[in-house]
Amino acid sequence: MQRIIQVKTTNRFATIALAAAAVAVGGLFLVFGLMLLLGLAAVGTLFGGGVLLFHRLTGRLPRFLGGGAPSIRSLDPALEVHADPSGTGSRPSSAGSLPRLGTDDPIDPIDPSREES
Repeated sequence: MQRIIQVKTTNRFATIALAAAAVAVGGLFLVFGLMLLLGLAAVGTLFGGGVLLFHRLTGRLPRFLGGGAPSIRSLDPALEVHADPSGTGSRPSSAGSLPRLGTDDPIDPIDPSREES
């Protein structure tokens, strides 16, 4: 069962005043919501600026952001990976199996100075 609520006024001026009050209340809610969003943006900006300043001064992130270890300042050339110049690469065979260690290479991967016999 539906219930219809009607507001009846006997005066035209009272109807206009009631409509203006409803629009004003809606406008207040809108302004309040926008102020909350602006406040949240300001807090986020201040927090981000503080983290950035801390990172600039100390060279690391705060602990609660995972900054327990010092940040890496440069790349390690020993960790670079280069493409195989022959173009063959070490791709899996058509059967989908990878070559086992020690079968194709006579050098022990654990101790390169010891060769297999």
